[in-house]
Order: sequence, then C-alpha cells, then structure tokens
Amino acid sequence: MAVSAGCSGAGGSAPSQNGATGIALVRQPGPVIRFDVDIRLPETDAATARAAIEDHHRAQAFSGDFFMPAKQLGARHLAIEVDGQRVGVAGVDNTGLSLCTLDPAAKRLDRQIVERLLEDTGATEAYAASWDRHHVDLFGNFASDIANQAYQFELLRPEDLRSPVPGLALHMASVADLAYLDGTGFQPNFTDLVDSGVVRVARLHETEVGIAILVPHILNGQRVDVGMFTDPGSRRRGIGRSILALACQEVLGNQQTPVAGCGAGNWESRPTLEAAGMTCVGTIFRFTLDPNRFHILEEQTH
Repeated sequence: MAVSAGCSGAGGSAPSQNGATGIALVRQPGPVIRFDVDIRLPETDAATARAAIEDHHRAQAFSGDFFMPAKQLGARHLAIEVDGQRVGVAGVDNTGLSLCTLDPAAKRLDRQIVERLLEDTGATEAYAASWDRHHVDLFGNFASDIANQAYQFELLRPEDLRSPVPGLALHMASVADLAYLDGTGFQPNFTDLVDSGVVRVARLHETEVGIAILVPHILNGQRVDVGMFTDPGSRRRGIGRSILALACQEVLGNQQTPVAGCGAGNWESRPTLEAAGMTCVGTIFRFTLDPNRFHILEEQTH
C-alpha cells in the first residue's frame, strides 16, 4: 500500500479540487510509520563502548575539552540491538544520555531506538557538542528545550596567542606547593594532580598569583586540556590570560594543541580565554527530552 504524507510546503495539507462535484477534498497527513522491529538494549563492556566512542570522535571536526568524553566514557553502556543485530552503543548516567551511535543502516530507525532508550532508562535530558551533527539531530528531535551547558575552545592558530605580562612564569608544582594550592580552593584534591605532573604554579616576580593545569585529552593524544586559576588579588591585571598563554606555549612546545572549556554561566572565563588567543569552536548543548513527542503526533494523525 502506498503511503503519502500529503503535506504541502513546510506545514500542512494540500487541498485538491474534485472536478465532478466541486467539493474541496483535504488530504490528511498519513500515520507515522512504525517498523515491526525488535529493539533490545543489553549492557555492554567498557572496551566495546570505548572503541565506539573513539570511532565517533575521530569523525568530528573538533575534540572539545574533557566534558563530553568523560561523560560518555563514564556512562552506563548499552548495546543497541535491532532484530538481533548490534547497530550501535548508547551511554546514560544519572544526568541523562550522552551517547547513541548508530550504524548507517540503522539511521532510518533512529526515532524508535531513541524512544526505546528513553523508555528503558528514564532519561529526561541529553548532552551533545554543537559540531556533533549526529547527536544534535538525534536528541534534538525529542527536545522540548535546549540550553547551553558549556563553551568549548581551541587554539586554532599559534600566532593568535597573546604575549604574557612580563615577569610571569609557570613552575612545575611540587609537594612544597600544596599549602598554597589547597588554600586556593580551586580543586578538591591537589595531591593527586601534583603527583600526576599536570599542575603549574604561576609566579609573578617569584610571588604566587595563580595556577595552570594541563591535562592530556582522554581520547585525543594530540590535544591537551588547559585550565587556570587567578588569585583574587591579582585579577584584572592580565594575569589570567597570561597564565593561559604560557600554558598554551608549553603545549605547543610539545607539538600538541591546547583545548579548553568553561561553563555557560561562567561569564568571566570566556573573555579570559578569548583574550589569551583561543577561539570558541562550539557549545555543549543540554537537551530537555520529551519521550512522548512522537506518541502525541501518532494520536493526532489517527
């Protein structure tokens, strides 16, 4: 049986003229097609999930900071099976969905798959990077609201990097610096960070004025996630953007690319990242999901 949507333009039904009676006939939209498929979501192992996550990220234009990879890798992972065949991997935690990879052949079933995910997991939110078209489309179809979660930065051109203020330098943090580091309240546990070698103390003429953190990206070995803290008494003097610039210089010296992120409500950090020479390459979106979005449509079309 041929099924026609009967839509004209973007919105509605196209009236047709019956030549014999002169009665205008309105063609109603056809029902939403539901394929008779068996969708199951058994749990899968971390290695399988990581492989799927790495494959997906390799296809993206940007890596972003730690936010999306950490959320995806730390999620509860579910295999997506359609009629007994594995077609993707999903990731969900107590904040919502962050992953739903699909083989190309399963794309036509994406609505049914997401409906099943929402039904089985109870998720009401999802997260995706703005450059991740697959997940933006997938989660956006069920969104009743979209909000900014975080801004994502990358140093696109080394020549954009600003020069630091004179006399400022970064020093590898040691156990001797823990009293200063812990006193800032910037991180809950500096001991492990210092032991891992990712913390730098910023000194202006040998006086502590802030902190830089350089963490290797958890999925991309050519990216390093940079962050900084400036002592309150040293702010609005160019120290913050200078700490970032020095951190970026160290990353570039290791033949890697600096990336960074800041919360959407962190109005002070975004201008500082821009002032250092980094570019905002996208946004992490937070979707509020409506699991009944297409159920309502089905009721209206029958």
